[in-house]
Amino acid sequence: MKKIFVLCMSLMMAFTLVACGKSEDVKTYASATEVLETMINKEELEFPFMGGGFENITENAPAQVKESDVTFINSFGIKDDMIKKVKDIASMTHMMNQNTFNAAAVVLNDGEDAKAFAKEIETNLKATQWVCGAPSILYIFDCGNNTLVCMYGDEEVAGLMKEKATKFLTGSTVLSETSLVEE
Repeated sequence: MKKIFVLCMSLMMAFTLVACGKSEDVKTYASATEVLETMINKEELEFPFMGGGFENITENAPAQVKESDVTFINSFGIKDDMIKKVKDIASMTHMMNQNTFNAAAVVLNDGEDAKAFAKEIETNLKATQWVCGAPSILYIFDCGNNTLVCMYGDEEVAGLMKEKATKFLTGSTVLSETSLVEE
């Protein structure tokens, strides 16, 4: 009887520990814009920014980038041959200088390899010839469901936004955290 009681108590403890484990389900977002809105969590940012691209600028809110805005999309390390893999893209950019902070949420077409796409972005941004100084750091998050967030900028602003992404993009993981400064 004593052994059965101990066994039952052990099983209850095991189930309790499993039930209390942290579960971070990956959220499904309706759009790339919603990903960035979730990341900033409707909080007032300490810097002015614009959303969208050169063709549709929106002040102080993330916004969709039009597929035809190729030059702007290229600024995220997404080269022309990569654009066909993208279903939706939204951005937010520091109004003072794109190199201070720039972020894009990218939803890839079904069947695309998000990790390989992220690696291409990293490779392309590391090879970029920057004008007016280079951004310091690059972060790429995998938000699940073929959705990535790519952000780069100076250490302070990009670091603040990395904290927001980590806090508010439930279930996301960092795929890349790399320096963009030549050493």
